[in-house]
Formats: sequence, structure tokens, C-alpha cells
Amino acid sequence: MQRTFNEDINFIFETFIKNNYQIYLIGGCVRDMLLNKTPNDYDFTTDALPTEICQLFAEYEIITNGINEGSVTLVLNNQEYEITTFRLDGQYINHRRPKEVIFTDNLKDDLKRRDFTVNALACNCQGEITDCYNGLNDLKNKLIRTIGNSDRRFDEDALRILRALRFCAQLNFSLEENTADSINKNKHLLHFLSKERITEEFSKLLVAISHPKILLDYRSVFEELFPQLNDISTNQYQNNCEALVQSKHNLTIRLALFFHNCQGIKEVKNLSLNKNLTNEIDFLINNQFLLIPLTEVELKKFLSIFSFKAIKQLIKFQYLLNYIDPIQFSLYQNALSKIEQQNQCYQLKQLAVNGNDLLHFGYKPVEIGSLMNNLLNLVIENKLPNKRDELLKFIKKSEK
Repeated sequence: MQRTFNEDINFIFETFIKNNYQIYLIGGCVRDMLLNKTPNDYDFTTDALPTEICQLFAEYEIITNGINEGSVTLVLNNQEYEITTFRLDGQYINHRRPKEVIFTDNLKDDLKRRDFTVNALACNCQGEITDCYNGLNDLKNKLIRTIGNSDRRFDEDALRILRALRFCAQLNFSLEENTADSINKNKHLLHFLSKERITEEFSKLLVAISHPKILLDYRSVFEELFPQLNDISTNQYQNNCEALVQSKHNLTIRLALFFHNCQGIKEVKNLSLNKNLTNEIDFLINNQFLLIPLTEVELKKFLSIFSFKAIKQLIKFQYLLNYIDPIQFSLYQNALSKIEQQNQCYQLKQLAVNGNDLLHFGYKPVEIGSLMNNLLNLVIENKLPNKRDELLKFIKKSEK
């Protein structure tokens, strides 16, 4: 593979090589480069021990959170590069991680422990690929296949089940037959995963997916994770999945679409979302049938109660669920764009006056809230311009 690396990567290669260590780019970055994609990050593997890596780059920032597992992260020009020592994994515990790791000086030992063939490709400084498990062929055929026995690999680490489905979604690949059979056979192992890891992997899958096939073909796997899906009819589930892939890669809307037949996102087992995201999704699900006015004045009154972002997402959500038609959707979009582009006032914070101005005119603090809301309504209804002088003049006239 002919490849030109950036200065940081070349510097890392050169530093290890001149100190007589083996060093390779590894895993997802190699896979992505071979697919002519720009990697999100670059990981290295080496026969240097973690302490030796730290000595090589003693003048640079190094993050050592994973040093006990053989990994350190080198920071160059605000970019992080994870560097891991060749290792063998010991016995796995709790279907998640090895009890111990054993360092080795053999690249093939390190590749053997990895999850899928397309992630077990190593690249040296000259762009030459080491492929011990036919990963290049699987890459060509767009297949996700475990290294070695699939049942054993999923039993070792149940997260690999979700990772396999996620890679299929991200890369638009298919599961190799034995790997697919093993996922269905071992899906019960998903219960050994933490909510946080399930949420992380499932969110990545949902954001990446561009075709409903993975969600439809492996519904039983997702039902294992989220039992609420069992109550959704086949037609409803299929419609949800098809609507989901029609949306942009927006996690909030996609989660809301996937779970909108459930009793709210807070009731979904095995999800651990942050408070803001949970509230946004619940707003969409709980208000999916809300009638949103189209007239400018009434729409701005809606926006004074809800946020612009919430209403914009809700309109998109209703459109994807076929509650509003394309013409209505376009009208809503145009109305919102006009309000936004003209910087029209629909919130108290947009008013050209504030509570301090009312205090100056002698109003008591307990009176200010209702007076400000009255001013906002007059501006929204175009009975007053949102200009400071005009608003102050109106306040003065209204002064007791």
C-alpha cells in the first residue's frame, strides 16, 4: 500500500526504528486507509514495553491510564496516538476482558488476539501490510469475520457482538455466515455488559447506519438488549427502522424513532443516556402528536414556550413518522428559517429591554415577570417593535 503519512506518524515510526524497536500502525486506521477513508485516529503496536515507550518520548506529553494493559497515549500537536505493546491475552473473566495480559515480541501473537480479520491488519512505515488472517480478502468482499472460533471470541468478550454489528453499519459490510450464526447463538452474553458500554456501542451503530438491514436482520439481538421492543409489531418495527435511516445521522432523532412506540426512553432497559439527551428524546416521544401552528405569530408563541431546537427536531420527527406531509414539512421549515434569518423576537432574552429597565421605572420585582411576558406577547403579535426606545416609551406610558 503506497501511503504518505503525516509528520507526527513519521516521527513516531522513526523514533522506534532508530532505537531498534518494531512498530506498526494497527487496526481500524489501517482498515480505513485501505478503504480510502480518513481514519478518525491512529493506533500503533510495538514490541517496546510501556516503560520503554515513555522513555523514548520523555519530552512529550504521555497519558498512562492504560499502562497496566500495555497501552500509553502519546500527544503530539494536540493529536492523541495510542501505542500498545505486542501482547497475548490471558483468561477472560465476566465475558468482557482478560484477567491478565502477557507482553510478547511477536507481532503475530498480538494480531491473533484481535476481534475481526479486517481489524487485524498491520502497516509498517513503508506501507507494507501484514495480514495473517485473510483480512484483505474479507475487506475486498465486505465481510466482518471473527478471528478463529466465533463462539470463543464472543464468549471472551460479549462487546464484540455489538462491535460486529456496528462495523457492518459503519462500513456497509455484511456478517460472515459463521459469525452471524454465532451472534444469534450467543446474544444472551450481552447481559454481562454494562449499560454504559451498551449505550456507547449502540449509539455509534445507530448514528452510522445508512440501511435498515442490520436492524431488521438482527432484531432478536436488539430485543435481547431492549425487551420493550418485543411489544412492537413487525410492521411498526420495520417502519421505525426505515424512518430512522431516512433521517440525518442525528442521535437524538434516531433514538426517538427507534424507541418511539415504547413508554418513554427512561423506561428502556440497558440504556444510560445523559440527562439532556434523555430529555430531548422524551420531548419528541411525548409530543409526537402535538399540533404545531403554522402562522408566524402562533409559531413564535410556541417558540417562546419550547426551544427553537426542540420544535425544529419535533417537526422533523413528525415528518419522518409521516404525521405531516412533505408540503407541510417544507412550510414549517420555511417559517422557521424566516424567523431565524430575520432574528425575530420570540423569547424574553431577545427583548431589547430587561428586568433592570423595569426596576428603573419603579416596578417591584414580583411584577416584573408578568410585565416582561406582556411585552414579549406584544412584540410577537407585532403590536410593538422590538426596539429599546419604543419599548421604554411604552413602559413609561404604562407606568402607574
